[in-house]
Amino acid sequence: MAIVRLFDAQVGSHDGFLLLSKLATEFSLCTRTEAIFFKQCMANFKLGKQQSVRDAVQLLESEMYLYEKLVQTISDSILRSEMFLQDGEKSRLLMLNLPENVRTFLQLHGGDTYTSQRDAAIRYYERTELKTPLRFIQVHSPFHGRVLGDS
Repeated sequence: MAIVRLFDAQVGSHDGFLLLSKLATEFSLCTRTEAIFFKQCMANFKLGKQQSVRDAVQLLESEMYLYEKLVQTISDSILRSEMFLQDGEKSRLLMLNLPENVRTFLQLHGGDTYTSQRDAAIRYYERTELKTPLRFIQVHSPFHGRVLGDS
């Protein structure tokens, strides 16, 4: 909100298109050094808390999507194709953020591309985590054992 107030004070008008263009230039990558910094950050990305395989894949996919959207804001003078994550880098990130048993499964059944490895990780999740017996939680309900109409 402070940016909007500052913009209004500088320009003196409430033109939304000018504000959007100003925000786009402020929140985009301007130099190659910035782009390389964010690529390094993405290459070393590590999920904090251990999630299930499916959650880890989804979080990693969303982070990669956000990074690619950020790369698309690079000015035309910088070569964008170098800044996008290549297939090998995506595979490395996937392997770093999955447990050891899933990594072993991916090495044996994952294939060569990131997409095939991601699909194999989801297959592993469906075969192992979804097939484990569920632990039912006993719910203590005030209606437990009562017959309808009893008071």
